[in-house]
Amino acid sequence: MIEIICHEEAGLGRGREVLDRVQAYLDDHQQGYRVHITAYPGHIFDLAPKLLGNFQKDSRLLVIGGDGTLHELVAVFQAMQVDVPLTYLPAGSGNDFSRYFQQDKSHLSDYLAPLVEERSPKTLSIYHYQLGQHGRRRSLVNSLGLGFDGVVIEQAIKLKESKGIFRKPWGNKLRYLVGLFQSLPRLSLFNCQLKIDGQSYHFNRCALVVFMNNPYFGGGIHLYPLEKIQDRQVSAVVIHDIKAQGILDLLYRIFISHQQESSPYMTHLSGEVVEVEIDRPMISQVDGESLTIDQYPVRVWQGKQDFYL
Repeated sequence: MIEIICHEEAGLGRGREVLDRVQAYLDDHQQGYRVHITAYPGHIFDLAPKLLGNFQKDSRLLVIGGDGTLHELVAVFQAMQVDVPLTYLPAGSGNDFSRYFQQDKSHLSDYLAPLVEERSPKTLSIYHYQLGQHGRRRSLVNSLGLGFDGVVIEQAIKLKESKGIFRKPWGNKLRYLVGLFQSLPRLSLFNCQLKIDGQSYHFNRCALVVFMNNPYFGGGIHLYPLEKIQDRQVSAVVIHDIKAQGILDLLYRIFISHQQESSPYMTHLSGEVVEVEIDRPMISQVDGESLTIDQYPVRVWQGKQDFYL
C-alpha cells in the first residue's frame, strides 16, 4: 500500500494537479494507495505520526508538495527516528531540493518507477541543527541561512501574498530576485565567530552565514558550486567584509559570471560539526521558511535520510 501525503495548495494549487496525475499513474499500474491531505501549515506534524502508527511492512510513502512540505516530513521522521524511505514529487514554486537531488528526472514515471518497482532506496545527506546549548535537535534538507537571506525570504513571502505576477506558480525565483533588491536598503551587517571541528574563524561586516546541503536556494539561484565538494561534510558559506563595491561584485558573480568561489567577499568552510555565534538575534530562513534565531551557538552536523530515487 502506498500512503500519499499531499499538500494540495503547494505551488499555488499545483499540488492538486500532480496528485491527480499520480492517482491515474498508480491506477494504471494497479497499485493500491491512500491519500492524506494536509489541511493547514504544520499539519504534517500531526498527520505523519498517526500515519506511521498504522504503517505495515509493505507500506511505502509518497509526499507531494514543495520544499516546505518535504522539510516538515523529514523533520518528523528524524525526530521520531523512523527509518522509512521517502518518495518525493515536487509540486512547489521553488523545488530546490528536486533541482539538485533529482536533476535527472523530467517525467512522472521517473519519480514513481523506483517506488512502484520497489528498487533499493538511496541515502542522501541532510543536516541536523541545534539552537543554543540545550536546544532540541532539528533537521533540514536544503539550507539554513542567518542574516540577509532571511530578510529576502521574508520579503519574498510578502510578495507571494500579493496579487499579479508574483502569484504565478513559476514566480518563485522572480519573487526572490525582487525581494533581494527590495531588501538591500535593510541590509544589516554583523560580526560572527565560526567554530569548525574545534577551530575558530572570525568574520567582520557579514551579510550572511548559510549552511548549505544544496547549492540552490530561492527557487534556482546558484549561490555556490557545492557540487565540487565530494566529502559531503557540513558546508558553511560566509559573505563578509561587505561594502558597496562588495555588493556589486557578489551580484555580478552570482547572477552573471558564476565565479563565486573566487570572490574576496565569500568564504566557504566545511567540517563535521560547524557552530556559529552572533551577538544579536537574526532574521533567518530554514528550507525557505522564515524564522528568527536568538539562541547561540547554532550548531550544525550531518544526518541522513533514505529516498527512492
